[in-house]
Amino acid sequence: MISVPTTLILGAGASIASGYPTGAELIDKIIGLLNLYVPDQNNEPIQLLELCDKTKHPRCLSEHVMLYELCAKIKRGRIRNIDSFLRDNPELETLGRKVITYLIRSYEYKHHQHGDIFPEFRDSKPWYPILFDSLISQTPDASKIAESHALKIITFNYDVSLDYFLAQALLDNSRTKPYAKEIFNSIPIIHIYGKIGDIQINDLKINYNYGEYASKIKLNGNHLLEPASWIKSEDSQIHVVGEGKNGKDDVRRDAQLAMSYIEKSKRIIAMGFDFLPENCDLIKIPEAVWLSKEFNYINYDGAPALVERVRKYIGQSFGKQHLGDCFEVITKRFELAN
Repeated sequence: MISVPTTLILGAGASIASGYPTGAELIDKIIGLLNLYVPDQNNEPIQLLELCDKTKHPRCLSEHVMLYELCAKIKRGRIRNIDSFLRDNPELETLGRKVITYLIRSYEYKHHQHGDIFPEFRDSKPWYPILFDSLISQTPDASKIAESHALKIITFNYDVSLDYFLAQALLDNSRTKPYAKEIFNSIPIIHIYGKIGDIQINDLKINYNYGEYASKIKLNGNHLLEPASWIKSEDSQIHVVGEGKNGKDDVRRDAQLAMSYIEKSKRIIAMGFDFLPENCDLIKIPEAVWLSKEFNYINYDGAPALVERVRKYIGQSFGKQHLGDCFEVITKRFELAN
């Protein structure tokens, strides 16, 4: 049971062990789309990379020309942060959101077996199970779990892997299964920039609403099939960095709620979150508030730039910095369930 008011702040690094790409890997996948074949106006395959030849443009759909321009511009600029790139290239922002959605969905479907969309764990020490054990441990009466824990989760990730894992774990546990829906609904998980898909528990089953075009998101060799599946993927309702300051009410609303979670928590655990200024501006907490909290920052590679960004945001209250994966920190550095 997590009795100490605790807020997790999750970034891309928190999903690495669960099989999702890092930000840099996502960029590589976007560039890799240049090798795909797309149907032209005559439904004949043409490699996206060939669109650098202007004479081939008339044979291609306009959305594929735009896709080439997006991927080529990222490759030429050696871009390593998709959020900053889309912020600085607003004319590509809408298309960028669709491509991100397409890639994350196709990545999950790559591992799709027996109705399970969850990607394979990259290693034998994922931290999701540790969090689940902390949620349900030391609570003899499972019907009381929903009202006994004090966990809040703020994530800047689009994927719903943590949501999905917790729902499935609750259903797979005989003690919690009868109360799975109640427990799952009691865990606040805020996806600041939206999420790809929605997880619900109904009738002791997981309902994973991927959107109307979910089943069409797939690759066949090097061919991009069903272009409507990515061009119409706006049903994912995801946002990108900067939209919170540009009239996106849902982003600002969730950011306000996230700040209230942080203010009420005694322990903050930031996992794989790089503290980009644009993200920090959304959940700006006065330094005086941080001084009263235990702050733990999990940094995967010890990059000095990341540590300096954290210090700038947290100020003098910068607490414990842990290097390594989330599993090692949670299990060896401090007890989550206390």
